[in-house]
Amino acid sequence: MRGGSLSHPEVIEALKPFIVTSWYVSNADFGEMPAELLRLQREAGLRHEGNIGCFVLDEKARLVRGFHPWPGPTPNSLGFDKDRMGRHLRAEIDKATKEMKLPEVKKEERPIKLPDVERGVRIFLKLDSRTASFRTPVVETVPSKPVDAQVLAWPREEREIPVEKLKAWFDPIFPPGVMDQGPGTYARFGGRLTIKPAGPRAAVLSGDVELVMGDRGATAIRGRLEVALAYEADAMKSLRGVFEGNYPKRDPMRGGVHDIRMTAAIESRPD
Repeated sequence: MRGGSLSHPEVIEALKPFIVTSWYVSNADFGEMPAELLRLQREAGLRHEGNIGCFVLDEKARLVRGFHPWPGPTPNSLGFDKDRMGRHLRAEIDKATKEMKLPEVKKEERPIKLPDVERGVRIFLKLDSRTASFRTPVVETVPSKPVDAQVLAWPREEREIPVEKLKAWFDPIFPPGVMDQGPGTYARFGGRLTIKPAGPRAAVLSGDVELVMGDRGATAIRGRLEVALAYEADAMKSLRGVFEGNYPKRDPMRGGVHDIRMTAAIESRPD
């Protein structure tokens, strides 16, 4: 639930004494639900029309309480307001844990630490939207693989790079708050990327990209990637880049399509 109520500060605080796990399937296909989860859902009496359910278990994995994270049949019962949704979820957790003896968690003031990777890229994603779940900034990391060194090797002359070769970069550039599928589920990739020398040990990777989502409407996010790369010998040393595109969000209530501007900054790590 990227950008949803689970990221609300009060919910994070309430969940500190717990081990938190999750299970996901697209389109709420309960036929694929593991037997143990299906048993919990039935025991808790949760309705099937709610596609997100929460269960609180005790230290012996017995159900304490199950609930949906909003009061009505859909998230719209709280107007998709992240703060209201977060405070409601916190209240439901408090109800479930009222009689439980939870371990004491020391409160610590910790500086904000961005996710990092030993070797790879870090991606900062932002959507220009009035909807809180879409507006939540996302930071993701992608570890490098041996194939990346081959794909991004020093270009002695201009050459084309298939968009699919950089799939690991594009998968995290995915709108947060999308409810009918999980992140990293682009069904296919289109467009054309080229890499060409831009100095003694520098290169530019650029091109137009099409990212087709795996939803029923095959929503296509179109944008442009521009990356500057620096090299030592023929090996890529560092890179900085940006992807700018549009997410055509369909409005199921009012109809029509609203274009949401997407921007992703890409930087190599640890450089």
